[in-house]
Amino acid sequence: MTDLEEQVLQDQVREIADHMDFGVISMLLVDSCAWTKVELEHWMPDATEEEVLAWANNNCNHRFMHYSNNFIFEDAHDALMFKLTWS
Repeated sequence: MTDLEEQVLQDQVREIADHMDFGVISMLLVDSCAWTKVELEHWMPDATEEEVLAWANNNCNHRFMHYSNNFIFEDAHDALMFKLTWS
């Protein structure tokens, strides 16, 4: 296996692990701690991921986490405002 192939493989393995980790953590927080999950079907046409995260950091009063287009919010009001803004 070439160095490039090895790097691509490692990147894919890391991506899968991150996705699984977020899935487990979000499931626990939603099911056990009453966090609210919001899944964006797609990014808004004019918005980048960085803009969405900047909005969340500036407007959410409580903790949130995200992986790709999946977000979980500690506070249901933060989740509602996020969904109204970005869905």
